[in-house]
This record gives sequence, C-alpha cells and structure tokens, in this order.
Amino acid sequence: MRTALGVSVFLILLGGANTSPGQVIVRDVEDSAATEPSVLWAPYAFYSETFDLSVGIGGIISGLWQEQMTIYGTAFHTKNDSTRVWMGAYDIRVPGTDRLFLSPEIFYTHYSEVRAYISGNPAFPFQQSGSNDSHPENFVTGEADNTNARLLFRYVLPIGLGKKQIVNRYITDGGILKETKQEKHGWNPIKHGRSYFIFEPFYADQRIEFDTGERTLRSNGLRLELRHDNTDFTLNPTRGSKQQFVISRDFGSFKSDNPWTHWEFDYRKYISLGETLFARQQVLAFNFVVSDTPTWKTTTTEDEAILIQNRPPYYDGSSLGGWDRMRAYPDNRFNDRSAVYYGIEYRMIPQWNPLSDLSFAGIPRIDWWQWVLFAEAGRVAGDFDLSNLHNDLHTDVGFGLRVYSEGIVARLDFAFASEGWAVLAMVGHPF
Repeated sequence: MRTALGVSVFLILLGGANTSPGQVIVRDVEDSAATEPSVLWAPYAFYSETFDLSVGIGGIISGLWQEQMTIYGTAFHTKNDSTRVWMGAYDIRVPGTDRLFLSPEIFYTHYSEVRAYISGNPAFPFQQSGSNDSHPENFVTGEADNTNARLLFRYVLPIGLGKKQIVNRYITDGGILKETKQEKHGWNPIKHGRSYFIFEPFYADQRIEFDTGERTLRSNGLRLELRHDNTDFTLNPTRGSKQQFVISRDFGSFKSDNPWTHWEFDYRKYISLGETLFARQQVLAFNFVVSDTPTWKTTTTEDEAILIQNRPPYYDGSSLGGWDRMRAYPDNRFNDRSAVYYGIEYRMIPQWNPLSDLSFAGIPRIDWWQWVLFAEAGRVAGDFDLSNLHNDLHTDVGFGLRVYSEGIVARLDFAFASEGWAVLAMVGHPF
C-alpha cells in the first residue's frame, strides 16, 4: 500500500501542484465584486510511506499585486529527517506587457530514503528498471537530495477569446459555473477558446546514494509548449476540450553532459451528462497522451549490461505512475523511450452537500463535493511503435472524492492494480 494523505489542503496545493491552469479569476455570486487580496495559511501534519510523520506550514496569497497572481510557499520536516522547502508564484503579468505572464518556482527536498526506478539493483543485473515488463521490485532506495527550478513564461495568443479577454474571469454559484464569456461550443482556435505559447527554462538535479552506488541525475534546458483550451470552465470543465504539444530539450550544457530531446501530445475531452434530481452536474472526462524521446540510444555492453544515452532522467520523460497517470502504481514506476496513456473518469456532483456545514473557525466554505469513478490504461516501450505501444497495456481502476473551495479542486483518489493499490491526495483534476 502507498499513502500520500495530508490533513491540510495547503500541503497538497503547495507541495504537489506545479502548474497553473492559466490566468484565472473566480468570483462567487455572493462576492463577485470582491477585490481585496486573500491570505490563507495553516500548519499541517500528514503521513506518507516516503516521509513518515511530517509537520509543516504553508501559505498562499492571491491578488496582492495583480488580481490574477498567486504567491505560495511551504516547508515541512519529517520524523525520518526528510525536509522540503517549496516557493513560487503563478501568473505574474510581466511589467510593460499585456499578454506575457511569468510563473517562477524553486524547491529543495532532502529524502532520508526514496525509491528510484534506475539501474543498480543487484538482483536484476540484466533488466532495465522501469521498462514495461520490468519486475516491480527492480528499483533502488537510498538517501537523496533534489533541487528543481523553473521560469515559466506564458503568452496569451491574440486569437479566439484571448483576443479581447486576456485573463479568464468566471462567476460561480455554489462552485458551479454561472456566468462567463467563455464560449461553450466550437473548436476553431481562431474563433473559440484560448491559446497559449509557453516558454520554460528548467533545471533539475537529483543525487541519490544507495547500497551499491551513487548516482547524480541532472538536466537543464528549455520546454516549448503550444496549448489550446476551449472548455467552459478550466478549473472544472463540463464540455469542450484541451490540447497541448510540448517539446523539451536538454542541450548538454551547464553541468549536464547528456543532451536529449523529448516530445509529448496531450488531448482531453469533456462531455456533459446534464443535471438530475440527484446530481447537480455529471461529466465524462477522457484523456489521451503519447510521447517519445527521439534522441534515445540503447546499447548492450560486452558483459550484457544495458547502456542508455541521450535520455531524460527517469522522472522527466516518458513515464507512468504517480499522481496523474496510472495512479495505482508508484511514481515513475514505468519509464522508457516512449509511452501511451488512456484515462476515463465519470464525475458527479450530488445535489446534497453535507460538507457545506463544516465552514467554521476560518475554515473556507466547501462549495461542492464530487464522486468519481475512473479507469486507466498505458504502457512504455523502448521504441516508438504505435502497434507495440498498444500491446500488453497495464491497467488500473479506482474511485475518488473531490471537493471545491476557494477556487481550488482538491482530490482524494483510491486506485487498484495487479501490483497493488494506492491512496493519493492532490490539487486539481488529473486531466
């Protein structure tokens, strides 16, 4: 069993969410004219298999300088002497521009013990760790230090709805979309939805010491992304679709001697099933992802060891397992040159909301809770062959509970597969 449960949404938001859905301002009909900055902070405690018992503090400030921007930070320490410090900001409008927004982020984590799906386990000398047919126990564990930093620049293209309204503005009633200028139909990016160009310099460094050796995994480079979003409500879509194409390049410079290129296409579709006497909202959500690493080079040495060059770190390429894709499996359980993933969710918001009465002593109001059923399928492969990628897929199924409060969707998912099961908590829908 794997657990990642926190008693505070701040941990989930500040310790796990690493991207913004785009410049968003959400107001409830009861306070739609509100313009004052909001400040939320709280101590928290949680338990996980990796960190053991942990305590920390997190905070978030929205609208302090600019109405759409958010500043956040968190820090925690654990019983097993692990530590994390994480800080950053979302959607700062770059001074002197109208359409360019910056989201910087930096974090450092010291793990007293972490699991890594890399070579080095003496029980599997001739098997590639993380490959689709690899043994579930083919990983190493050890003490590790992680440092990550990024500067994400998002440019709102002057087409579709982004031509006149650069920042998404939504009015909700009890957490359900009530009023918006976002069109509900039509895919044509020139006329409908919002399109973005994203430019992201990144740096990642992981040093791990395990029983049989030591490994340093380092990458730095650029990510370029083109994204189109024609959903009705980007935080909790009921109709429309999202598409994004991302290409990442490590040029093999600045302490990295392993140049690589990786690309990924991600498609998401949402279908509204309407309202009933029991349900305020019903949605079918679909996700398809395919990715490849064209620079990947595999050779076998004279002693039959597998040597892979010009590849991303195991946690930063074509991988499955963890928070969003193949949730019943550990983080990056499967990682290889290419990958394919399919996900489907049924999401239902009941008319009855017993959690709305829990708002007291400064606890934010919970606008709705949502019941979710989901299924996933996917696999990785050592070459990019769509036929091969659709043979011997791994699968999992599960259910979840999600809540919406203060413009945040928090989720608790239970996932089950042949290798085990997992409980995960996070902010935002997986897709």
